[in-house]
Amino acid sequence: MTVIWDYAKRLWLICGVVEGFRVEWTAVSGGEVHYQVQTGDLSEAQLTGLTPFASYSISIAAVNKEGQVVGTYSQPLTIKTNEDIPGPVEIVLISSLVQIGITWSKPARPNGIITDYEVSYGQKNSSRLTSANTGLLTNFSVRVKLGAEFTFTVRAFTRAGPGEPTTVAVSTLTKPPIVENVVVVSLNESSTNVSWRALDVPFLPVSYTVVYSPVSQPPMEENNESAVVFPPPATSGVITGLVALTTYQIQVFATVTVDGAEIAGEKSNLVYFVNEYSPSSQANPPSLSIVVILLTVVVVLCGIAVLAILVMLLYRKKKKQRSSYYVTPTYEEQHYVLNKGRQSDLLKHLWEQLDNKSMIYSTHQLRLSTALGHGVTGQVYKAYIKASWERTCCSQNGKCTLLNV
Repeated sequence: MTVIWDYAKRLWLICGVVEGFRVEWTAVSGGEVHYQVQTGDLSEAQLTGLTPFASYSISIAAVNKEGQVVGTYSQPLTIKTNEDIPGPVEIVLISSLVQIGITWSKPARPNGIITDYEVSYGQKNSSRLTSANTGLLTNFSVRVKLGAEFTFTVRAFTRAGPGEPTTVAVSTLTKPPIVENVVVVSLNESSTNVSWRALDVPFLPVSYTVVYSPVSQPPMEENNESAVVFPPPATSGVITGLVALTTYQIQVFATVTVDGAEIAGEKSNLVYFVNEYSPSSQANPPSLSIVVILLTVVVVLCGIAVLAILVMLLYRKKKKQRSSYYVTPTYEEQHYVLNKGRQSDLLKHLWEQLDNKSMIYSTHQLRLSTALGHGVTGQVYKAYIKASWERTCCSQNGKCTLLNV
């Protein structure tokens, strides 16, 4: 780009003040500031390294002998560079058995406004090429023969002309590729589900055939194999008529139809499986298992509650036993004390008052113990009881026994 400024600036040179001019420019979109100094009587500069079809801001100022700016810069001037031929495109191939398709992206360096694209193609190592203009479309496909080898060249156009070409080579397949990721899952004692990953065969529908047979010693003949065909776009299917607890081998292959003829691909790797499905294994579905777990939890909680009640009752019983200092005297013991001894009427009265708070041991002696300080007994009753029994209570051998009450 050539920049020219006002020639009247030459008057400053005569006065010896101005030695030259400094031209600065930077991209409007942002970036580094560039400059160029022109000395002497020059009033124009050639700017290089600019990006095609880009806007720049340009300013000019006078400089002295030391290179320092004299005065101020001129008002910025915005200029857009001209278009140039575009850069190359990036091609993505889509290959099939009888058709080749390509797509491409806009050039990373368009250098202008893209007006159209041109595609040239032909068989490999052939000088005869066919060209097609796709306009602004970025995809193209052509029908070819099986196993053919072709080259494709794509280039973009701007008003400056055609851009850099991009060429790729591609070969069509002769048959569908091998099926992968075959998975077998038993459904019941006589059927199983087979799934696989779908093949990427553009422009053609693909059907899949599952071949299976039981494994035996020696291996079974091929005419004993069974096959099930699943139409497109199936990626799984169910095979039936299996025998429970039997080992089977399974393979899957793809088939396409080209001009009325079926073309089959190679079989997948062998997959072995045992039809181990058992009805008993499905007797308790997940919902019943949850119910069983809940019932178990309830039973455990009830058992804990019953155990807690039993422990509480046992505790209360032991507490009651600890709170009773004495056991209740038997009828015979009370009768002996009241009728056979020589106790006073006061002792009878006290006995009735004490009720079950007394205990009598009748083993060669009679002994009465009273809970002291409880109810209406008090110290007075204690004294009466002690005095009366010291006088009247005797053992069977005639000796008197003092009571510690």
